[in-house]
Amino acid sequence: IGQAANDGFYINEVVISPTGNIYIAGTRKESLYGNYFYLERVNANFTTIFEVKDQYVLNSIENNHVSSIHLSNATANSPIIVGGTMFGLAPGDTVYRCHGVIRTYSANGMMRWNFQNYEVRDYKKVMARHTYVYAAGTNNKFASGLDTKISRLFLKDGVVDWHRYYGNKSTPLCLQVEADKSLLIGGEKQSNVTLPSGSILTIRSFMLLRYSKTGKRLYDYDHSWDVSNE
Repeated sequence: IGQAANDGFYINEVVISPTGNIYIAGTRKESLYGNYFYLERVNANFTTIFEVKDQYVLNSIENNHVSSIHLSNATANSPIIVGGTMFGLAPGDTVYRCHGVIRTYSANGMMRWNFQNYEVRDYKKVMARHTYVYAAGTNNKFASGLDTKISRLFLKDGVVDWHRYYGNKSTPLCLQVEADKSLLIGGEKQSNVTLPSGSILTIRSFMLLRYSKTGKRLYDYDHSWDVSNE
């Protein structure tokens, strides 16, 4: 229900917990107030437990949104970790713009900590495991918004453990933390392939990265495209 035809919710991700709770995240659009960074939790009976909507710049019409949700454990009281983008002035920055945000909330919607990174445009994937929060986002340095930024923070307080950068005009699309605490990131990047004629063609290709728990890049898988057989 909205105040105008363009009001409503834009859902970027939904998570259903083993206990039946449903977590909905994305953007809330209200015609008089702009776009909100939005998170909602409802129970198995679709009763709202809490609703979070936020803007750093009041009445902003920028695309504030939650891109990713993760529960730190399988209980009903699990902390909720979200990543996304907010419009405003991030710590250390001098420009009002959309920048990456990572937050944790209690099971009742109380924010525990908030992390803002002006070098990231949007934290597209976030995951909590082994007492850390891992996040992969897009770069804020270039107008294209491409290139990958990777962050590891302490789950208890949001303090940064390390950041990493990966270029090649890449975009992270998926994230996985392995049992040994290494990090796998999938997505797409720019690659060059050699045509049978000998000329080089620039294409969008897949990306698979792996980092150790200390942030060392273990590999950047680069598939050797055979254009004549593709």
